[in-house]
Amino acid sequence: MEDDLDSYHLSLLRAFRQHRGKFSLAEQSSAGKPQGTAVAQNIARVNPLLRNYREFFEAGLLRILSRDDLNSIDLKALPSKKSRVLVEKLGDLFSLLDEISSRTFGSAFCETTPAQDIFTEDGSYPQLERILLCLDQSDGPFELASGTSLSIFEISTIASGTAARTLVRELNHTLDSIKLTSQKLSASTEVKSGSPDATDSRIQLLDSEYREFIGLILDTIRADFAKCEPQGCDSPHQVMIRLFDIAVSHSSDSVQTDLDIYVRCPRHKNWQNTRCRLGQGTLAERTRNRKLCDLVKNSLRRKEGLLLLFEKSSAVFNRSHDPYDLPSADPNTYPIRDLKCLIGVHRVFNLPSSESEPQGLFNHPERRALAAKLALNLLTFCNWRHTSRPWANNDVYFLGSSPNEYDRKSPYVTCQVGEDSTTVFEVSEDDEPIGCFTEFAKLLLEIEYGPLPNGDFSADNDYGWTIIRDFHHSKQSWGDLSRQNYLDAVHACLQFDQLLQTARNTRSGRLETLQETYRKLIRTKILRNIVIDLPSFQQPPSAKRARYTPSFSDDDSSEQASDCNSDSENESDTDSGSDIDSFNDKRSRDLYPVHQKLQRTPEYMTKIDHIAGKTVSFSAQTEILVSKPACRLPLQATITSKRVYFGQDPHVNAGSLFDYSSSPEPPTSASPAKNWFEILNASVRPTMCRSRRTRDKPVKVAVLDTGIDATHPKILEHLEWNGSRIVDCQDWTESPDGPNDSMGHGTAVSDVLLQVAKVHLYVGKISDSAEFDNTTPAKVAKAIEHATSPSGWNVDIVVLSLGFEREDESIRRAVRDAHNRDKIILAAASNSGSIIPHKRVAYPARIQGQVLSIRSATGQNVRSHASPTPSNGDDNFMVLGEGIKAAWPTTLNNGYLTRYVSGSSFATPVAAGIAALLMEFSIQKEKSGPNIPKESAAILWTYRGIRKVFQNMSAVDDQSMNVDCRMICPWKLFDPDRGYEGCRIEINRLMQGV
Repeated sequence: MEDDLDSYHLSLLRAFRQHRGKFSLAEQSSAGKPQGTAVAQNIARVNPLLRNYREFFEAGLLRILSRDDLNSIDLKALPSKKSRVLVEKLGDLFSLLDEISSRTFGSAFCETTPAQDIFTEDGSYPQLERILLCLDQSDGPFELASGTSLSIFEISTIASGTAARTLVRELNHTLDSIKLTSQKLSASTEVKSGSPDATDSRIQLLDSEYREFIGLILDTIRADFAKCEPQGCDSPHQVMIRLFDIAVSHSSDSVQTDLDIYVRCPRHKNWQNTRCRLGQGTLAERTRNRKLCDLVKNSLRRKEGLLLLFEKSSAVFNRSHDPYDLPSADPNTYPIRDLKCLIGVHRVFNLPSSESEPQGLFNHPERRALAAKLALNLLTFCNWRHTSRPWANNDVYFLGSSPNEYDRKSPYVTCQVGEDSTTVFEVSEDDEPIGCFTEFAKLLLEIEYGPLPNGDFSADNDYGWTIIRDFHHSKQSWGDLSRQNYLDAVHACLQFDQLLQTARNTRSGRLETLQETYRKLIRTKILRNIVIDLPSFQQPPSAKRARYTPSFSDDDSSEQASDCNSDSENESDTDSGSDIDSFNDKRSRDLYPVHQKLQRTPEYMTKIDHIAGKTVSFSAQTEILVSKPACRLPLQATITSKRVYFGQDPHVNAGSLFDYSSSPEPPTSASPAKNWFEILNASVRPTMCRSRRTRDKPVKVAVLDTGIDATHPKILEHLEWNGSRIVDCQDWTESPDGPNDSMGHGTAVSDVLLQVAKVHLYVGKISDSAEFDNTTPAKVAKAIEHATSPSGWNVDIVVLSLGFEREDESIRRAVRDAHNRDKIILAAASNSGSIIPHKRVAYPARIQGQVLSIRSATGQNVRSHASPTPSNGDDNFMVLGEGIKAAWPTTLNNGYLTRYVSGSSFATPVAAGIAALLMEFSIQKEKSGPNIPKESAAILWTYRGIRKVFQNMSAVDDQSMNVDCRMICPWKLFDPDRGYEGCRIEINRLMQGV
């Protein structure tokens, strides 16, 4: 049963959406007509900040109203927590809108009484409902929040402006982060639960697709029938439609396969079998002037089936050049049996006796399938522009395949094309039962039990409503649980007028059209109760699944983590708090000392708080949409990626993404990672110029990975707060999803990059899988070439969080060409260190002199156990790559916005972000000093320049210590004591030594 409050919120949204064409932005509405002097002066006196808030609110609200995909089916398809969050945000928005509604709006043209005199007291938003009544009485245009007499809402204070802007922005972010399903649902997925909500979602989807499809065809046929002028015959054209079998249609794609109909023109007398499907517009254009009745005549003469291809965008069709053989059931040769005759004369719906079973009885599955087909037809043609009467048993036909046999699996129902069915469903003023639903209740009982007792079933006797009610009551009193849902559907038919009146008096019903209420009741009270017992709508018994056990590394093999123990971490990590870890922590601090002002002292924390109070932190985190579970569920445990490790298969150039761990719960490495970002921000911000560049060329970075979820709230937050942009996305995988991220890895890599630096981001999708095949190297090479070519993106930095076992010639050429263009390529070293410690760095990270190889480290400056050991001749750079909180598509993450990720995959974008910070700094201008000389800046924007600065940032202060890899510490350059001038001098000095 639908939640009334949820339905009320969606109905309010839908009601306002119907009027969206009447709304305009203030500047647009005022441009076409002169405004009075007083109004113009009032607008001119508005606080500029308040005006901005109004404009943000208007744009955000119009964006919400422009969505056509937010319906009850979307709400039901969402996880319960997401659905609840969405409804709560809608409620918050409507509460504010009701509060800021203009009390004077509509006074000049609205002739309604106050809202409290029209609506019952349970209306939560009386002012909004009053405004809707006024909107119904005028064509507009109206303004949303301009402050004029045409303005619907009053935003007169900074506080109300801030609240309005925040609420519409949060709701848009929530909607963007949720993958709504109205466009295309996999109905088979929905039905797995076997729940009423899942059944309703499947019904709603199939009905929507079927209704649209059949409406297109019937509208086209209606227009074509008007061209036919039968001579000397007053009988109309006739159409029979084969009932759609909802029981065997598992997806919306099956709806538009074929519509099987019979067409009869009065001139030709006979029925012509015709199949309709969507065709090609080019073919339809060539035969626009062909008449359907002429095509029927030709097909009858040839004794072949007529296949029509319909054009979706316009009312035209074309005859296919591939006719088909006529079906064995032939209404022109063999008898047509109507359902009334089969029930009353042939008695094929009688219940089988215990002594001998009569011949030709419909079995139980056949009866229920027929009832489901008729109920769907009732839903389709309810209050519509065409009429079909599934409740009239003499309008339902079974076609003969021989003198004595008929096709019982493919019933047809007549359709009065172009005849409005609204009057059939009208409710009388005397509160009498609705005749068509009473007749349908009788038909459902006869299909299940056979003919009802004799009685008066005429219209004068309410179609036998009392007789049907008593029969239904007698069957219900038996307590047959196998028929309970079916009898509930019959009861809904008998009480439909009462159900309709009750629904129309609810908060949501007041905002629905009569047709919407009819269809909702038929779908949820009648059709759903009939189909829910069908085998195809039941959840099959599932095999017992093996217990899920998270993977652990050798270091953690002795640690047993309980699923519901919030203190345990299913994570491969080295900072467990042991004596060895304490030694490593002390050793790393000695090797890479943090400036005293950047250590976690009270002075340092005060400095960070001071900075955070003035600006938004680069690493500002968005709260997750749903609250965290009380205990960690098995499927939410840490995921350790399964890999084909280098050297296992000599015939395959093994390659993969280099993330070795991710989890929605924070591992022990998360706190040091958070501290690392805080130190980075505290050191960089005082040094970087406050007025970040606007006219100079941006730093352009390409992430070549699994794509990106560009609507993710975390990604959108970076774009809004630090000025980054997603310039272009391209797919080299030919995936049906395009550049959208179906893995999550690429989104996380891009988010980590944006946490560090402001960039213009270019996204290339080179894989849909964590493990690569032999075609992936060529895709990577093409992506590198396009990213670095002057005719392509021409980026400055390329991020490759991936690698291969063997060298590849196409990648080698692409990297060489990029290097010759002075492009900077950073590649992940690999994550095989925990399995094969001596294994060499992956390709292309091991191309020395052209690619910067990046290893992962903890926030405590210790090389991750999964990173490879140092390589001879390599710089062996490492940077933070463990416990980083990163964006992850919610559809792949149980509703969470973020995961904690680890691996060289994520160290690489951190290093790329540091490089971007350096390059951005080089084009900043300080008021008190000159910019870095162009010659030095030109060197910095190359592999050689960035490598030189990385070497400086990773220099070990205590040379007596034995270091295996070099930890990049940005604060060694961006020292608060050094200031802008000191950093400029140091970078210039380093570049002169290159």
